[in-house]
Amino acid sequence: YQKEPDAEEVFVCYCFRHTAGDVRAALPETRAAIVNGINTGINAGQCACDLRNPQGACCLGNVRGLVKQLERLAVAAT
Repeated sequence: YQKEPDAEEVFVCYCFRHTAGDVRAALPETRAAIVNGINTGINAGQCACDLRNPQGACCLGNVRGLVKQLERLAVAAT
């Protein structure tokens, strides 16, 4: 995701297989559900970001950052 943040098919969340395109195309409520689902998975011990994410760290920060970026763009467009 870091190398190609504008690519639609690149994973922004490697453990739960959310692409940047999925997040961009989602309605705001669905984006919130994606973040909540990732949080739930983390709390259930279902993620392995240290192994799956090329950054070697949790993907949730990237997902939240993308969601916030999209929120700012939506506000600016109004």
